[in-house]
Amino acid sequence: MTGTLLEATPEDVRAAINRIPAAVVVVTVSSDEGHIALEVSTFVSASFDPPLVLVCIPRSAAGFATFQSAVAFGVSRLVP
Repeated sequence: MTGTLLEATPEDVRAAINRIPAAVVVVTVSSDEGHIALEVSTFVSASFDPPLVLVCIPRSAAGFATFQSAVAFGVSRLVP
């Protein structure tokens, strides 16, 4: 393959990344008040044994304390 290699600017990289569809992940917990669900932008598998995931939830999010104290949660992944 022949051609010219072009250097990408940070703006070019950002524009390219923004075109990649991302899955939407919703994390849900139950409390005495009912179910609380949040859409999260970061959901990563951290370990398979033991099974651990990383979820980023802002402290300012409604229900943050409920998520922090939950002993179980559910995950829904919506793919575009």
